[in-house]
Amino acid sequence: MSTPPRKPRQISGPKPIPLQWGAASAKARGPVIPFFNDPARNAIGGFVNGIQRAVAVAEGGLNPAYRANLHNTHPTFMFERSDRWKDIVSLDPFGHTVTEDFADLLKKGYRIQPTIGVTQAQLTIPEVQQAMADGTLKPDGKVLTWAGKIVVTKAYIDQVWHLPGVAKRLGVEEKHLRETLYKETGQYKDLIDRPDLDVFVPPIAGTSVYILGDPTKVGDPDVHHTVRIHDACHASDSWGSDICTCRPYFVYAALRCIESAQNGGIGILIYNHSTEGRAMGDVLKLLIYNARKRDPEGDTAERYFTHAENVAGIKDMRIYSLSTDPLLWLGVTRIHHLCSMSNYKFNALQQAGIEVIDRFEIPEEFIPADAQVEITAKKSDGYHTKAVPSDWELSATVGRSLTP
Repeated sequence: MSTPPRKPRQISGPKPIPLQWGAASAKARGPVIPFFNDPARNAIGGFVNGIQRAVAVAEGGLNPAYRANLHNTHPTFMFERSDRWKDIVSLDPFGHTVTEDFADLLKKGYRIQPTIGVTQAQLTIPEVQQAMADGTLKPDGKVLTWAGKIVVTKAYIDQVWHLPGVAKRLGVEEKHLRETLYKETGQYKDLIDRPDLDVFVPPIAGTSVYILGDPTKVGDPDVHHTVRIHDACHASDSWGSDICTCRPYFVYAALRCIESAQNGGIGILIYNHSTEGRAMGDVLKLLIYNARKRDPEGDTAERYFTHAENVAGIKDMRIYSLSTDPLLWLGVTRIHHLCSMSNYKFNALQQAGIEVIDRFEIPEEFIPADAQVEITAKKSDGYHTKAVPSDWELSATVGRSLTP
């Protein structure tokens, strides 16, 4: 890893604009341009759909010179600058205002792509409609429609890393982070060759944010905020797998967010798309499931984490310290009700300077029978709970076995 830094390639066209991360305005900060063959490139990396885009170009379906027509794509709600934006390291806080902030550069031919989209949406969650049917929830026509749809302001946020800031947040040296990212992936040699480029757009999925209630109230510490930071689990979230509490906890949080918004507060659901299988991925997740279910002692809470460590070498690969940046972007400084038992997420919030007043455990009636293994193991491992499981409970909590 001793290759000397190489000089930037000289390509005709628009010249790179230096990035000043943490600047008070978008113009002072500069646009993020990571595209490899762009003469104005001032960042490393590519977007999450980079491979698909390359294939579309290879097949002839997409002109590589095409520039997105951004007319009428501006946000449906404009989130204003917060004092906390200076602390953000893993997203571009100006990513939603590209067309306004850099209109002059876009006219000059600079290729600047928004990294945050903001729109309005209505969500249909069957469990919410069931809660309406049994009288637990009542529609108000604003937060919850008479047809049982949840009215939200929705944002999607691409990951944009300020490498010095990310390294500091992780507690590692920036040089070591750059070298490890390159050695472990074989991608983006400019991580080594271009130490002058501080910003990296990693090709990994970002985060969805769903806001229930009046978005102008978001971040007001005197307004009740109910929040869940949810890590993607498509088997449960989309298909209802009963081996974990992921969808049940998300649904419970959605119900609490609706109540908060209907009472004049705010509900925020943050959905991290890059964290499937505790960020180990679907394949390793299923291999761990098989190891658990084939254990001669049964699928016990006592050995829940042991199987993950045996298969993957680690029990969790989520980057918790970066998970709070969407809340910093929203200007949230106080969470009145946090729908999470995770000690890791709670600690990350504390380190980010976000106050948590109260935490909601998932109610027992929301937990599937086979998910008792997971939740019991996590309670023993530091999850917020009123009752820490005993050693006997850990060994006695057993999930179902594989069908012969």
